[in-house]
Amino acid sequence: MISLTQNEAKIINFLFRHFNALYSLRQLAKHIGISPEGASKIMKKLKEKGIVVLESSVTGKMYYKFNFSNNVALKLAELVLTQNELNPTSKVLARDMENLRNHTKACILYGSILTKGNKANDYDVMLMFEKESYKDVTITHKEISQMHPQKIHLMMQTEKDFIDNLKKRHPPLLSLFQTGAVLWGEKFIVEAVKNAAA
Repeated sequence: MISLTQNEAKIINFLFRHFNALYSLRQLAKHIGISPEGASKIMKKLKEKGIVVLESSVTGKMYYKFNFSNNVALKLAELVLTQNELNPTSKVLARDMENLRNHTKACILYGSILTKGNKANDYDVMLMFEKESYKDVTITHKEISQMHPQKIHLMMQTEKDFIDNLKKRHPPLLSLFQTGAVLWGEKFIVEAVKNAAA
C-alpha cells in the first residue's frame, strides 16, 4: 500500500467524494488549500501510481478524476474516507451510533452537528441498511434518541437506493456524501460510488 501525506489523503478524499465533477490543478489546489506547485507534485505522483487519471475537455483543458479502475485507488479511498476530525459533540453521537453498527452497512454523520457541535438544532445521520433490518434500526434509533436532547434525523438508504440516488446526482445525498463524516461501512460506500460512477 502507498504511504500518504496529509495533503495526498485530502486530494484522494476530495476527488473520490466529487466523482461527478472534473477539477483542474488550480481548482484542486484551491479546494485543498495548498499551492498549485504543491498540488502539481502530488498529482504527478498519484497519476504515476494510477490513483488518478488526467482527462481533457473539448477545449483541450486538462482535468483530474479519481481512477475507479485501480484497486489500490479504491483501497486508499476506503482508508481516507474514515479519517474524520470530529468535534466533541460529533464524537459523542458517533460513539452512541455504534449501537447501530450491527444492523447497518454504513453510517455517515452530516449537517450542522459537524460545524456547530452542541449549538446544532438537530443531528443528521445517513444509514445504509438492508430492508430486513428496518425494525431493529428503528428500535435502536429510538433508544439512542433518548440519550440526546436534539432530535436525530435519519436518512435511510438501502444500498440500491444509495447507488441510484448517486447516479441521479440527487442533491441532498450528493451534498451529505461530499461533506459528511463516514463512521463505518467505507467498503460498501466505495463499492456503491464505483457503481454510480460507472
